[in-house]
Amino acid sequence: MTPNDVKIVADNIDDFIEVSDGINRLRKAVINLALSRKLVPKDKNEAHTKKLGEICEIYQPKTISTKELVENGKYAVYGANGIIGRYNQYNHEEPQLLITCRGATCGSVNISEPKSWINGNAMVLRPKDDSVSLKYLEYVFKGGLNLSNIITGSAQPQITRTNLEPVEISYPTSQDEQGRIIKKVEEVMKQLDELETKKRERDEVRTRLARSAMQSLGKGESKIAFEHLAELIKTPADLKVLEGALLTLAVSGKLLPQDKKEGSAEDLYIQIQAERVKEEEKQAGLKRKIKDVALITQEEIPFRIPSSWKWVKLNQIGYTNIGLTYSPTDISEVGIPVLRSTNVQNGQIDLRELVRVKKEVKDSVLVQEGDLLICARNGSKALVGKTAMIRGLEEKMAFGAFMAIYRSPYNPYVEIFLKSPIFRNLLDGVSTTTINQITQDNLKNTILPLPSLAEQKRIVKKVGEVMGLVNHLKQVIGEK
Repeated sequence: MTPNDVKIVADNIDDFIEVSDGINRLRKAVINLALSRKLVPKDKNEAHTKKLGEICEIYQPKTISTKELVENGKYAVYGANGIIGRYNQYNHEEPQLLITCRGATCGSVNISEPKSWINGNAMVLRPKDDSVSLKYLEYVFKGGLNLSNIITGSAQPQITRTNLEPVEISYPTSQDEQGRIIKKVEEVMKQLDELETKKRERDEVRTRLARSAMQSLGKGESKIAFEHLAELIKTPADLKVLEGALLTLAVSGKLLPQDKKEGSAEDLYIQIQAERVKEEEKQAGLKRKIKDVALITQEEIPFRIPSSWKWVKLNQIGYTNIGLTYSPTDISEVGIPVLRSTNVQNGQIDLRELVRVKKEVKDSVLVQEGDLLICARNGSKALVGKTAMIRGLEEKMAFGAFMAIYRSPYNPYVEIFLKSPIFRNLLDGVSTTTINQITQDNLKNTILPLPSLAEQKRIVKKVGEVMGLVNHLKQVIGEK
């Protein structure tokens, strides 16, 4: 970071601190700038470059066990990552620079209190003279001193005195310059601490507002979420809350007002049942008779819907089927593509990791334009139920045995439902004999709040408009 970079950051500090880990990155950048002698005017004296072993005594003190700690002891006891308890004796009268020499935080540093006991899992670096100050040494380590090449051990990383002693550092020969650097760094760190506190307070307020707005949006009680999305949505977590609230609103009849002229879901349902035999005959590969499904009980209904809507089961308005079983020997560079769980990414079909098989494939395991591809079984419970619509089909494609397809004229609306938190909640309540799966019976008996066809189309259009804004916010957050 150059002085000009500092000016740019200072002029845009409100935006910069919104970057992921932005304040900590600023802290490190300031220290690096200071250690390169660009933060304060430097003296004419040249900087020294010496090995740590030349300027410091490096050692590990005697360790006391946790059983020896005294609850209300007079003196602090330091372990690998700071104070671990109290003791009635001390083994260091003056503050010392401590470096963690074992474990995941290997290489991190802190300065001990006066009169403290330091255990042996912290390495002590004690300057041999006044040529370099303790605080300056601390900033050397915090400023990005690369210790990765001296850390050994994979299961238990560690730094040894032998490896630490040859490490070279540079520092101004002038004590006055070291003092000015320390003073300026501490001034800036104090300002960054204040910024961090303000940001945390602001984030807490914004999070409360965002959650409240999203909850209101989900209940259809307020337009504040639409009117102030850019101000409320700052993080990926906010976006997830927004998407969930939007989809919940859409499939609970609260996104748009109902219009009596559009008819009712009951009218649509009667029409669907009247055409059921014809629809079965038209579904390539799904000509077998659809089993009757049990009536929906009052206990199954999770929330109230508009009077013009109707609770139905997925099997009452569409068809579902499981996919193709194949063996590793069937995989070939040529052949028919088989869509798997990995081909559903972020709610879209992703063909980058496409497997092909060379075998005879029945029509019943071929996808069609507009089908919903659903992950029915997966090692991760969170991935079961993820869904994407088949769009722009350019060649025949099958779907794998761990997947299911759902085929219905109403799939644009059903897709919104299957991606909503409502479906996820229903899915989490499913009990199966096999872990992490949704069976055909589970899917067929999943209940769905159904509006009229005209309202479905309006809902799909509105969700598309708002998701366009959400995707723009994703891009803005990603750029930040």
